[in-house]
Amino acid sequence: MSKVIRNVKNIASGHSLVEVKVRNATSNKTGDPSPDEMAEIADLTRLGSTDFYLIMDVLNKRLGDKGKNWRQVLKSLRVLHYILLFGSERCVAWAQRNIYIIKVLQEFQYADEDGGDVGQYVRILAEYLVELILDNKRLRAERSNFSAKSYESRNLEERVVFAARDYAQAQRAGEDDAEYAEAIEASKHQEKDDGRKLQRQLEDDDLARAIKLSKYENQRRGRELEENNAASLFDDNPVQTMQPTNSFSRGHQQE
Repeated sequence: MSKVIRNVKNIASGHSLVEVKVRNATSNKTGDPSPDEMAEIADLTRLGSTDFYLIMDVLNKRLGDKGKNWRQVLKSLRVLHYILLFGSERCVAWAQRNIYIIKVLQEFQYADEDGGDVGQYVRILAEYLVELILDNKRLRAERSNFSAKSYESRNLEERVVFAARDYAQAQRAGEDDAEYAEAIEASKHQEKDDGRKLQRQLEDDDLARAIKLSKYENQRRGRELEENNAASLFDDNPVQTMQPTNSFSRGHQQE
């Protein structure tokens, strides 16, 4: 009955049926917005720009509430999370343009009558949504992989924790794969470098041997030349010099 009365009051205040649906889902009453309420709002974001802007206008105002209306803030974040996953692409664009509204809620403070820090629920969810919205790749993956059934199977706090854990594990697995690939690539480069170093070492060794052999050959030839020169200086049978003959003179004497 209270919901009917609230609907009548909302309509009497000039709110459209779309606005009434969002206001009911994000009321200050105890309890989460129902899956049916959030699914209907997500569907409405796809119907037309008028309904979409009416929905986002209500959420924007609710997210600006403070103090005793902390449940309205928390429920609005929950609805925003749902339509980010299942609503129109315009929901993603709106959240990215208005990220500052959610960032402010990371500092949300409120304690209940018993001194309990109920504001922490707003802070935790706001922080989670900021990270999700800023990571476009992750957001696209969640929009593709989440199903309404799996979303409804856990309460919000569990979904936030498990989603963050699963994403962190996927990130670590990706990093491990990347590190392994980098290690393999580095090993290949190292192997090539070692091969080039070995080739240069072999070439250097061959050159050193060739230089050494050339020096040895030059020294051997030098010694042989010195020995030959020394032998020619002390030779006991010098070669006699041939006297030139004059055939004309001998012929003249015979006459």
